[in-house]
Amino acid sequence: MNEQIYKDTAKAINQELGRKAVSVEYLMKLVQEAKKVRRTRGTQGLIEFGSKLPTKLFSENEINKLQRSPQYRSTMSKMVDLLVYESVINPFEAMLLKRYI
Repeated sequence: MNEQIYKDTAKAINQELGRKAVSVEYLMKLVQEAKKVRRTRGTQGLIEFGSKLPTKLFSENEINKLQRSPQYRSTMSKMVDLLVYESVINPFEAMLLKRYI
């Protein structure tokens, strides 16, 4: 498991928001949940799970702040890479997600 990606992602999010919004452990838990959702509910279930995460974790102002951050694209790209590494999504799905980001 590439814990450095988790650390970098958590650090970038927390620095941008100015609070400890996520931890490495919480991100790891989310990835494990995503794996379970993918196994049990398929791609559509995973999309639904992922689309609800931002509002579950952050306020509307925090979401906007993160999206305006200069590091947003690179942080989200690393997170997508992590999902591939952890076999939650495949490389083709990652490519599609990165276009969306």
